[in-house]
Amino acid sequence: MDPDRGPWARAHAIVDAALDQPADRLDAFLSDACAGDAALESRVRQWLFGIQAAAADPPSVLGGYRHAPAEPVGSAPDRIGHYRIVRILGTGGMGTVFEGERDDGTFRHRVAIKMMRPAIAGSGEFVQRFNDERQILASLSHPNIAGLLDGDVTADGVPYCVLEYVEGHTLTGWCDARGLDLRGRIALVRQVCGAVGHAHTRLVVHRDIKPSNVLVTDDGVVKLLDFGIARLIDDSGEHAAITRPDGWPAAMTPEYASPEQFRGAPLGVATDVYSLGVVLHELLTGARPFPAARGWLALHDVVTHQEAPLVSSAPITPDDARHRGASVTALRALLRGDLDCVVARALARDPARRYRSVDELDADLMRYLAGEPVQARNGGRGYHIRKFVWRNRVAVGAAVIAAVTILTASLTAVLQARRLAAVSSQAMLERNAALDLSRVMLGFLELSWPWDSGGTTRALRPLLDSAGSRLLDPAGQLGSRYPYLLQSLASGYLGLGDYPRALAVEQRVLQLLEARGAPRDTLGLARMRVAESLRQSGRTDEGLALSAQAIADLMPTHPVLVTRLRIARARGLRRVDRAPEASASLDTAMRSLMRDSTGTQLTQASVWEVRAELALDAGELDRAATCFRRSLDLRLTARAPALEIGNGYGDLGKIALRQGDIRGADSLVTTAIERKSAAVGRAHPEVADEVASLAQVRLRQRRGAEALLLLEEALTVYRGVGRQSRIDGIVPLRDSLRSALRAGRS
Repeated sequence: MDPDRGPWARAHAIVDAALDQPADRLDAFLSDACAGDAALESRVRQWLFGIQAAAADPPSVLGGYRHAPAEPVGSAPDRIGHYRIVRILGTGGMGTVFEGERDDGTFRHRVAIKMMRPAIAGSGEFVQRFNDERQILASLSHPNIAGLLDGDVTADGVPYCVLEYVEGHTLTGWCDARGLDLRGRIALVRQVCGAVGHAHTRLVVHRDIKPSNVLVTDDGVVKLLDFGIARLIDDSGEHAAITRPDGWPAAMTPEYASPEQFRGAPLGVATDVYSLGVVLHELLTGARPFPAARGWLALHDVVTHQEAPLVSSAPITPDDARHRGASVTALRALLRGDLDCVVARALARDPARRYRSVDELDADLMRYLAGEPVQARNGGRGYHIRKFVWRNRVAVGAAVIAAVTILTASLTAVLQARRLAAVSSQAMLERNAALDLSRVMLGFLELSWPWDSGGTTRALRPLLDSAGSRLLDPAGQLGSRYPYLLQSLASGYLGLGDYPRALAVEQRVLQLLEARGAPRDTLGLARMRVAESLRQSGRTDEGLALSAQAIADLMPTHPVLVTRLRIARARGLRRVDRAPEASASLDTAMRSLMRDSTGTQLTQASVWEVRAELALDAGELDRAATCFRRSLDLRLTARAPALEIGNGYGDLGKIALRQGDIRGADSLVTTAIERKSAAVGRAHPEVADEVASLAQVRLRQRRGAEALLLLEEALTVYRGVGRQSRIDGIVPLRDSLRSALRAGRS
């Protein structure tokens, strides 16, 4: 031991050696090592007690480091570099993690400092591994990865790195403490997938993914920690495993290690896919795939020679089920089928049979949350039909009920009209009105059956225009007699993205209701719809004025709608550069959601989406990305409409583009186009927004000709629905690009 390294280094070295001592020799060892220094021995014993307590309490494991007791600050150095040491957070094989605070007079900042153990700081191999970790962290920048802030060596030559301080709880502890259901847990795993996938794009394999290396903040943001044994992938897509002198692989956590890690075989992205599968298995059931295996040799045998059992057959206890908001029987039923297949594919013993990438695993989890067929399950036509019906169960059920109701009403109206046809000319008028009403309603019913037209209605606009000509014909007065049919007509135009025509119909409805002296809440609902159509049409100031009136109308009777109105109002305020008022409106909406148990995940998603837009306006790209991701996760969990989910991917794609992640932007925007097109077809303004974004991605990829075609496609759609603001924004770019291509410039 080097006497010049001070009391903390001496305590640290003694603790390192004491951890290898048998229990019956520990007291004698400590007496000899401390050589009568009572203060030193007290520090060492307190430190050892904290480590032993942490070992008996798995939820207290932080990022791969056993929690040290909070008290023995005296056993830590006073400062490391520019940072004052506050306390020891934990200790592990490579070193110790401290909580630190920068207080050198420039600014104050709370950090975590990972410092190599002084006892191994002279080993070239360990120093190289520590430096590798710092270099790997420096190459990563992702909202779900605890980032590197600084790094250096102490005056004693001990390397350290300064990390983002994460105030959070371990992944399993966070989920269990909140009784999170399966969907919520899967949404968190998707955040982990995003972080690991980002590392893979930088050719980094983590190799030690486990719940204790994943922290979750109080607001549900995941942070992946500890790249201490991560490695860069070579040109073959693999790297050699680290092995001990006796031939066994060393750098791994056996409970979460893949078969190839146990065998000491080359490792690649499939290794992280397997570990994510173990984490997913544990989050869903409370048990790991091979919980009965204890010890290195037992785990080696089962992991390398057996396929993991199905997740639905895991040994689930009543407490495990309760933590997931279900009974044991109900939980097994939820796990059976899709989740069985997803987890089994991630845990396949042969790496070639696993998901080819973390992105593929993430995509299947996204499909599960959205109620779509998962790729891991090779289901037939019946499986796909069941998935479609379940995903659209509300619309399908409503359509069936509507069909029966409308057909019954139509038949009744026709029969009554026939009996009364001879009575008077007034009876004939009533008969014609009933038939018109039936035809219009049956026409709208066609919109509920997307399989008739490959996901969208082929003749949707002619149908709406035909219905509109009947409903708005002053001579027939059908719309005047049935204003709620006009609202259905307006919804159809909104679905097409024809906001000006939708606005005209909504305004007609409001005029009719005002003329009839409709109740205040009915008028409030109509004003709410007109306000939204005004905002969508670009007439933001008029929309804001009307939304304020709608809030006053609906406040006494429809508090949930008022919350949604406040969110929509925040969007409008942001658009006219009134960001402080927009933030205040969002805060009020969020407080209402917290008070009202009927507040839905979709409403919360809208709040996070507008917060992201405000952060984007302020140039806070990382915060915007975090908020957009949270909004998307909520919508996926709530099985939101495809357009809303597509918007989420598109928003994240735009952030990635601004951050210079061209590959990520391409993937996200392409996903947005696919999602939206499947719901409304390619020739829709919502899809055109993403097509225009993809054009910008192609420009950054120096694929100008493709970008020009995409811009022309978007312009064609915008012209069809009269979205002049979008047209004005794209035409200059289109013209400049066209000129550049003609001149042969890149």
